[in-house]
Amino acid sequence: MFKSVSRPLGAFIAISMVLCLASRSLAKEKIKTLSKVISEHEAEYVIEVGGTLDPENVEITIENLGDTPVKDPRISVNGLYDWFDIDSMVEEITAGCTTDEEKAVAIWEWVAWKRFQRSPHDESSLHPVRALNCYGYGICGHTSSWIKALCRAAGLQARVWEISGHTVTEVFYNGGWHMLDGNVKVFYLARDNRTIASLAELEKDRWLIERTIHPRDPWVRQDDPPGRNIQFVRYLITERDNRESDGYDYQNKRPYSMSMTLKPGEKLLRWWEPVLAKFESPDKNSLVP
Repeated sequence: MFKSVSRPLGAFIAISMVLCLASRSLAKEKIKTLSKVISEHEAEYVIEVGGTLDPENVEITIENLGDTPVKDPRISVNGLYDWFDIDSMVEEITAGCTTDEEKAVAIWEWVAWKRFQRSPHDESSLHPVRALNCYGYGICGHTSSWIKALCRAAGLQARVWEISGHTVTEVFYNGGWHMLDGNVKVFYLARDNRTIASLAELEKDRWLIERTIHPRDPWVRQDDPPGRNIQFVRYLITERDNRESDGYDYQNKRPYSMSMTLKPGEKLLRWWEPVLAKFESPDKNSLVP
């Protein structure tokens, strides 16, 4: 189910989607295009696809066909992906959460699986709205900044720690701090095997780190060698180098949104095929979106 939202009433926009009905390697005749003209403030429509595999987006175009500016056009799919601002992000991420702990873990998990390891081009990518709508990637400092901003919007206390060679986030709930690393996709359980440990606990108890598997980023398909475990022990227990930082707040506190106006004749194109894949690389060189 696709839902489009636009303002003002009376404007006409066209939503055009190009879908690949199976894998990207299929012939061109397997690609399907659907166009809809939307004249209402909100519209919902279902895209029927054939076959047994989920379709992949190739491109989505929003075009103003009328003579009136269209303010803030956007599309959500099955109630998801309306990342218009940080509040709409948090609403999606924490849907169904009833406790602060559930919210914190949901934010960590969402960020961990929405990113891959690459350094964005400009500092506005320290904000989750800018980063995840425009880039989709970030390294440890970006990831920690996003988690802090999303937790703040969800009503949780969070803080960023610069540790020796890495950056992580701590979130406060159930009366204590808990370290969540969205970049490495890891947290460390305390000795009770239930509570997520704080950075202070990890500094004093390296065994909590040593017993944990540190997964590779899924876009970097490599083994988890013993040296990687040692690497994170070194990051976390060098207490003299660990310091709380608010250095990213000048960006992650800004009221960024996907607000825009399409003037008559203008269109917004989001395109996934074929050359944008060149940006999906494991190194840390900065790139444009």
